[in-house]
Amino acid sequence: MNSLLTPLAYVLAFVAVVVFVQAVSSLLFAAGDRTRRVNRRLTMLDAGMSREEVFSNLVRRSATPKVGGVRLLRFYEAAELYVQQAGLSITPARLGLFAALGASALWLIALSLASRSSGSAFLLNGAVSLVAAAGVSCFAVWFWVRGVRNARLKKIEEQLPLALDIINRAVRAGHPVISAVQLAADELGDPVGSEFGLIVDETTYGVEFRDALTNCAHRTGSSDTRFLKDL
Repeated sequence: MNSLLTPLAYVLAFVAVVVFVQAVSSLLFAAGDRTRRVNRRLTMLDAGMSREEVFSNLVRRSATPKVGGVRLLRFYEAAELYVQQAGLSITPARLGLFAALGASALWLIALSLASRSSGSAFLLNGAVSLVAAAGVSCFAVWFWVRGVRNARLKKIEEQLPLALDIINRAVRAGHPVISAVQLAADELGDPVGSEFGLIVDETTYGVEFRDALTNCAHRTGSSDTRFLKDL
């Protein structure tokens, strides 16, 4: 009975540690978000970056790894889009590295707790702990990214009516639609401020306005942005 309870205790310890780390990470992310400028695109432009560099940093995806099969590449691309929709600049590969490091740390802690065991019991505890550490670490990373993404989508839903109101008033005042979108981009903070600025940038580079709106909806993952096609 004790041999069965010991791995379960390790799993519960992992969960407690991960919940604590996730809570601390959320607090640090929120604190950093409050202190930085509300519009990342304008912040980059003010820092001296060109519009091309800003567009490349915020939109263009990193090179997809040339290893594995088609399914692996599609999974990586989907993960990259999911991370982008969360507004994070980190790559899925680096997130995987963080998950591996977290799993290793948890596994070492579990091994140190299981060091009193011997023989087959130690091997069993080590194997169970390895699987549990990998699973909990990957879940923690996914849970954190999912939380950041959901918070960003909620913010988009809150800002979008205001953005459309700014565009509507600007168009009624005689401004072209693209100029009205630029006005909304300058007036609003992230995430809509930067996303609308990217719409303007895409049209500057020759993309059709309606296609730029479609790209914005795909890039953000927000179902509400589909109404932008009616602009």
